[in-house]
Amino acid sequence: MAKKVDEVDRYEAERYKVKCTKCGHIQFDKVTGHVCVKCNSPSVKVE
Repeated sequence: MAKKVDEVDRYEAERYKVKCTKCGHIQFDKVTGHVCVKCNSPSVKVE
């Protein structure tokens, strides 16, 4: 049975939401230092 995403997990995800400055790819970045997984450009935190 799949684990249901609770409010805490959703909040955590939003906290780490970043968007690439070059290609606009959005990812949830906790570990990679805000570098886009698609084009390897810097990502900025989505406010």
